[in-house]
Amino acid sequence: MGKHKKPAWNKGIKIWWKSPTMFKKGQNALEKHPRWKGGITKIDKKVRRMPEYIQWRTNIFLRDSWTCQTCRARGIYVTVHHIKSFNKILSENKIKTIEEARDCNEIWDETNGVTLCEECHKLTDNYCGRGQTRNRKRNGANSVKLPTKRVDNAELNQS
Repeated sequence: MGKHKKPAWNKGIKIWWKSPTMFKKGQNALEKHPRWKGGITKIDKKVRRMPEYIQWRTNIFLRDSWTCQTCRARGIYVTVHHIKSFNKILSENKIKTIEEARDCNEIWDETNGVTLCEECHKLTDNYCGRGQTRNRKRNGANSVKLPTKRVDNAELNQS
């Protein structure tokens, strides 16, 4: 009882995480969960987690000396950009399994990768699926040209 002589609003309500009958460890694990869809993980996520893919990225970073190949910035966060879209490679080669991905030479071709900083990567023509038809209509452009040098906000304000 509080100072107004009314019981607390939650008095008598069971706490689900303390009740052994309401929650049992493992009762919703994997296939027991109502939203379980048979262990589906998209092939692109599986391939990107493979040790071979991580080694491919590392090789490109080392080849490019961890430097953005567009603006030549160093010491910032860089990513590997696929010149030919990764998903396009998967669909053209009809890759459905990890074994098929391992055997596909086009995925592991280091000439298809380039190191870019985040800003330059956002300007590429296939960033986040931008090269796909549905995104072209939404963005109103087919592609965006890579800049030859990094443009600062101060330079933009002057012009």
